[in-house]
Amino acid sequence: MFAAPGARVDGERVRFEPGHARALCATAPPEFRLHSQDPAKTVTLGGDNVVLMPGYGSPFVSDLSKGRRYATLEDFRNVVKLTYSSPALHHSRGTVVEPTDVPVNKRHLDMVSAHLTMSTKPFMGSVTAPDRAQDSIEMARLVFGHDVMERDAVMQANINVNSPLVFDDTMSSALHIYANAGQCVCVSPAIFTGAKAAYLCALIDQGRIADDAIVSNNGDNEWMIVHCSGDTMALLEASAAGRDVQINFIDDLHDLSVHGPASLEILNAHTDIDLAELAYFDHTPATLFDHPCRISRTGYSGERGYEIFADGTVITDIWGKLVQVGVMPCSFAALDKVRIEAGLLFYGYDMTAENTPWEVGLGFTVSTTKADYRGKAAVVAAKGAEKVNNVCLDIDHPDMVPGGETLSLDGEPVGVINSPCYSHRMGKSLALAHVVPGLAVGTKLTMSGGGLNTQATIAALPIYNPTKLRTHE
Repeated sequence: MFAAPGARVDGERVRFEPGHARALCATAPPEFRLHSQDPAKTVTLGGDNVVLMPGYGSPFVSDLSKGRRYATLEDFRNVVKLTYSSPALHHSRGTVVEPTDVPVNKRHLDMVSAHLTMSTKPFMGSVTAPDRAQDSIEMARLVFGHDVMERDAVMQANINVNSPLVFDDTMSSALHIYANAGQCVCVSPAIFTGAKAAYLCALIDQGRIADDAIVSNNGDNEWMIVHCSGDTMALLEASAAGRDVQINFIDDLHDLSVHGPASLEILNAHTDIDLAELAYFDHTPATLFDHPCRISRTGYSGERGYEIFADGTVITDIWGKLVQVGVMPCSFAALDKVRIEAGLLFYGYDMTAENTPWEVGLGFTVSTTKADYRGKAAVVAAKGAEKVNNVCLDIDHPDMVPGGETLSLDGEPVGVINSPCYSHRMGKSLALAHVVPGLAVGTKLTMSGGGLNTQATIAALPIYNPTKLRTHE
């Protein structure tokens, strides 16, 4: 796709010489017509033309009678009809709202059908899988005719470039399908709200870590923050003072983690969505065992898995049904073991208010370009002045060590054990530890304390599944 027009392709990396992309864009017509079933509603894209259309992809709708709620297919159809009746809107758009009551694998059929039968304005087809793109083309051909679509563009596809700099297989395949059918393709970066989550550090004024958390954008200016044992809540309340924001601590929102190689297959058999399409750190409203919940592809295990957020009225039934279909309940001690294998940190043990993100391998959470935030100047200035580094240790011992042991090199103290475990699947006594900066992987240290005196070797982090493919695959 890129080599043919002259780009330099090196493996999965594509490079355009300066000016090349602009020159290719110049070969496109300055404007073109997107045809409608009703010629009076055909629009011209490009040039000085302005084409207005409704929003895209909201999981929620709101009205005076039912209030704010998750959108259904009926809501989708109503928005299509409202758009058709509005003289101010020229285009029917695509996923005007997300019909969450329809299974993902057939949702595109209902949406395209609504655009074709409840409106005559131009519309967008599906791009979320190659077969769905082809289905959209075939449905349009039933209405417009094969010959018309060979000659004219009658539908549009939005092809999203994922940040950073990625054309994934889904988008690339959909682009080929629409282009080969002679239909309109709009390529734009995909920067979504209401679908993504992010891992972050909460900072104090001195640029050190007060807590860690995962923040999810639920859409409509609603954010869900799931934090650890630190001071996130107090810091949020301090930041909210004098601002137009409301913070609610929801003690009745529960989190079930279902992780492991079989998690996708087990959950997918009992949800109304296709979790195979939920990317890492994405989340979505869903129904699980006929109960409303939010499912997030996040977790604390180093394995592929999902977190299920639901309230107390349904969470025990979800738990019971998960056990019935083969999910094995486990304690936090089991979770602690796998998170150490995966190099995942626990606030209060592997990081505290004495540490900066740079010291514990969380420098990726620090933004130097974002507008001012609590601790920004201090944390940016702290880079390069680390007093400790976080490492994984392979300990010469047949069991889990108690923790808190001293690490020495050539008789000089250089660190301390923070989070120990015994990994049965690896047959190793492991630990996460803080050591002085500059100690390389493979360095052998003396570990002593609690009656123990043995050797610990600094290992690559994470020690289990170092490529992290198990969480991302």
